[in-house]
Amino acid sequence: AFDRICVAGSLGHANLGFVALEKKRSGFEEYKNAFLRPTAKIKEGLWLGKQSDVTAMMDLSDGLYIDLKRLSTASQLGFEIELAHLKLSSQWRVDCKQLDLDPIHTLLTGGEDYSLLLTVNNERYESLAFNFKQVFGYELQAIGFMVPELGIRLIENGALKEIELHPFTQFGEPL
Repeated sequence: AFDRICVAGSLGHANLGFVALEKKRSGFEEYKNAFLRPTAKIKEGLWLGKQSDVTAMMDLSDGLYIDLKRLSTASQLGFEIELAHLKLSSQWRVDCKQLDLDPIHTLLTGGEDYSLLLTVNNERYESLAFNFKQVFGYELQAIGFMVPELGIRLIENGALKEIELHPFTQFGEPL
């Protein structure tokens, strides 16, 4: 089996906080803090970097979708991301709706979260995830698998899901 793709940290929170601030909406403090006072996962990165089961790792600065594309190009492999494994809680959905944001799009394209994107040897994932939670007190989120075909496929209920994404790029570069 190919490596699992994992995330350490939140996805889309800083982007939601930015929109809440931009729209001058009260509340949304957790998200506003994620945008205004981001915390880099330095300790997690150093710890994960010492684990032989971690096969690749990078920071998630520009959003999951763009950074997966970069990792796909660098590794010459693709990714299947299981939408059910992304943390789309009912609260997240409500919060996004209140700001007129699409929950899945925001989670996939929102940047500035200072989270980590990593790949892990599939056979050793359970052990690594258990140890990660013991050390850091939160879950290492497995969101999919690497596959031989280049590109990123989003899977929902076992079927390919087409989502048109418009991620932000610093210089308007094509993706």
